[in-house]
Amino acid sequence: MRSVWQGLDLDDVLSDEENEVEAAEVVDAAGTVRYRLYGWNYGVGYLFPPEGTTPVASGAQHDMEHWNLAQLYFCWSDDACWEGLER
Repeated sequence: MRSVWQGLDLDDVLSDEENEVEAAEVVDAAGTVRYRLYGWNYGVGYLFPPEGTTPVASGAQHDMEHWNLAQLYFCWSDDACWEGLER
């Protein structure tokens, strides 16, 4: 989370009740961690890979945005990409 809260002391951020910081691990059917999700008050969140500090997506008020332009067309333009994914 330090990469998101640049310039602020992480201990101060986490101890401030106004932020209501929450953390979760997103796992697949086998229980393997696929992403780490951090969210806080006002509907803000960041999705990270299981290892590393570079977010892969950010969200605000339930609108998940791609962090990288190369991810923009994930599955949308490739019908075969959706096969096997639960909807």
